[in-house]
Amino acid sequence: MVSIHYSNKGIQANDQGQTNVPSIYAIGDVVNKWQLAHTASHQGVIAVDHMMGITHTINDKAVPSVVFTTPMIASVGLTEEQANSQQIPIRVLKTPYSAAGKSLVMNAQNGFVKLILSTHDQSVLGATIMGHDADHLITSVTLQIQNRLPFQSIQNTIFAHPTMSEIIHEAYLGIDGQAIHYLE
Repeated sequence: MVSIHYSNKGIQANDQGQTNVPSIYAIGDVVNKWQLAHTASHQGVIAVDHMMGITHTINDKAVPSVVFTTPMIASVGLTEEQANSQQIPIRVLKTPYSAAGKSLVMNAQNGFVKLILSTHDQSVLGATIMGHDADHLITSVTLQIQNRLPFQSIQNTIFAHPTMSEIIHEAYLGIDGQAIHYLE
């Protein structure tokens, strides 16, 4: 009889989803690492790839989360509280939704993009977005964190106008004082 290792926290599996029995994989809620459907799907891809000899993992720092409330709240990476508890020196930059013209047209100016920056190199460690389309907007920050792109890569990207995504551009421009539509 095969016995899979587990605890009250869930089934024990490695970063590719493989359990202590090499031919058995576990993903999603049963491994209790993330309680997110989109992450479970990605874990499934990683597990299948591993079965085919391709090994990669999920970057813990680039797992977006969305709370579907009104207003919507999305986050990725470290929160201000997590950075402080890890004693990481940070700078917090908060950009109001009103900095994007589209937010005014849509009557959706109540919201913000909050970036958590390392004071060491101004790298983006995390973000919280609260407001209209936060579920879509978090993707740009997730891509930047996942791929360890310098913040200038977002600053130098052309964002379509008028769109809500311009608020991300504006937030990144604010990192080094280049914001166009608001003053910090």
